[in-house]
Amino acid sequence: MKKKITLMIFCFTLLNSCAYISSYISEFRDNRAWNKTIAIDDISAYNNYIEAFPKGKYVTKAKLRIDNLFWEEAQNINTIQSYSDYIKRFPNGIYTDKANENIEELYWKKAQIKNTISSYKEYILLYPNGKYVQYAKSKIDDIMIDNMSQKVRRW
Repeated sequence: MKKKITLMIFCFTLLNSCAYISSYISEFRDNRAWNKTIAIDDISAYNNYIEAFPKGKYVTKAKLRIDNLFWEEAQNINTIQSYSDYIKRFPNGIYTDKANENIEELYWKKAQIKNTISSYKEYILLYPNGKYVQYAKSKIDDIMIDNMSQKVRRW
């Protein structure tokens, strides 16, 4: 009976040790994979880390870094499409509000470059409460007055 108890205690201790070692190895692999991931520092590396360690210690950091890298890419391209792609990928992302602001700015610049009634109306249609609505309305009035003045001169 004493041998059975001793054997049971030994087995229990061995199982605990194995669990501890397994946990240690798992954490070691997670840390090693994370260090490799941050050394590479690109979107695919972070996605690979998340795929390999879906419950890993650094999953939240990996997701945040992916958000940041996509944002940096959107800023480097600096187009309506690049910011729209960011918003589509990260509807609640860190930079979603800023992406929306940048899109409005780009639509406004586009309207100014075209400098037509239709371009300013498009801006107003897209951003009825936008930052430049009053200025767009003023530009429409100016263009209409200029057009009328030119017609009067020709007449």
